[in-house]
Amino acid sequence: MNGFLIVFTLFLTVSFLISEVFYKLRYPRVIGLILAGILLGFFSGLIFPEGSFMSALEKENPIALVIKGLGDVGAIFLLLIVGLEIDLNKLKTVSRDVFAIGIFASLTPFIAGFLLMRLIFQVTMTVSFIVAACLAISAEATTSMMLLEEGKLKSRVGGIMLGAGAIDDVLAVIFLSAIIVLTHGVDPSNIGAFAVHIVPSLQVLNESSNGLFLLLLLPAEFFIFLILCRLLFNIVPQVVEYSKQERSEIAEFMTVVIIGLSIAIISQFFGLETILGALIAGIIMQTSVKDTKEEERIINTLKIVSLSLIVPFFFISIGLYFDPTSLFRTYALILSVLVISILGKLVGSLVSKPFTDLSYRQLYLIGWGLNSRGAIEIVIASVALPLLIEEMGVKYATDIFSVIITMAIVTTFIFPFFMRREIGKYPKIMD
Repeated sequence: MNGFLIVFTLFLTVSFLISEVFYKLRYPRVIGLILAGILLGFFSGLIFPEGSFMSALEKENPIALVIKGLGDVGAIFLLLIVGLEIDLNKLKTVSRDVFAIGIFASLTPFIAGFLLMRLIFQVTMTVSFIVAACLAISAEATTSMMLLEEGKLKSRVGGIMLGAGAIDDVLAVIFLSAIIVLTHGVDPSNIGAFAVHIVPSLQVLNESSNGLFLLLLLPAEFFIFLILCRLLFNIVPQVVEYSKQERSEIAEFMTVVIIGLSIAIISQFFGLETILGALIAGIIMQTSVKDTKEEERIINTLKIVSLSLIVPFFFISIGLYFDPTSLFRTYALILSVLVISILGKLVGSLVSKPFTDLSYRQLYLIGWGLNSRGAIEIVIASVALPLLIEEMGVKYATDIFSVIITMAIVTTFIFPFFMRREIGKYPKIMD
């Protein structure tokens, strides 16, 4: 316990000091938080007996597991805040833009990444698919943190970025599910796998399709989850009103947190990402609180607790994954993947112009907003690592894994600079 308390305090202190330095220099705190993780990673040998954060996780070091758990919870709380603050009215008016940008900005880097790995580096179809999947997905959590700091979360363009990111989340579920089926077969943790497990005919069908039947169940699971969320839109307001009768700010705050975490858990039960459930939970809670002042008070309390105590661990954990030695072994592949990942999002956003009423300058900004990775990509890479080892051997599999992690961290690190520059040059660009 004493060891964990020391590490917990050390991580918070380092992240606070570095993020404050960046904030004083008028740069986003998120950059400081990730840099704090990278800096702590250099001294991970002093923190974890196993030598690195990744090794500590593989050997189930209790402190490393808790740090990772805090990072996962931090992402959930961040998306819960985003759901509470997002402007629903503006989001409804840009649904066509969101869909067009989300599709093009995901498929462009996916196709380019797949062709790069398959034709230029001549790896297998499976490895090409894994790398391409990681290039296609954006990290809503880091983008939303940037928008929060800039006060642009409720802007029109900010809403489009988050909406397009939500489409990425759906694609991430498909990619991750495909890799899980390829690597582990049936995953008993969600309702689709449970149905396959207890219904003999479905079990036979799934086995005959080598587990691919579970993928076909994903749309049905997602549809059921949306129906359940619609029911929650009617139930949650009553729960909130009941908590208000206690006339206790603590009771209201705990109600928001418990409902948010519960919906995130439900989304995972349906095979979806917990951060997607947290985002939907925030939206549901937003519609449940009718008093604007009360809503602001709840959000401010949640921000203070989350952004100061829990969310930093999400960004710290991203930095901890960084392995600087991989830069020297795989620099050609890293540079190629970085170019494809950055240009893929920018080009994908720009080519959606005929389907939107946004300017090219706004689409360019959205392309940078979608360029952040560093969440589900790391999850996909971790899940796929056994499959990569089976396909390529330990050495090359580790190199591919390091390339994905490096790409995720670098894109997350640089995108705020370009976003802030564009917002500074064109103050009205977000409207």
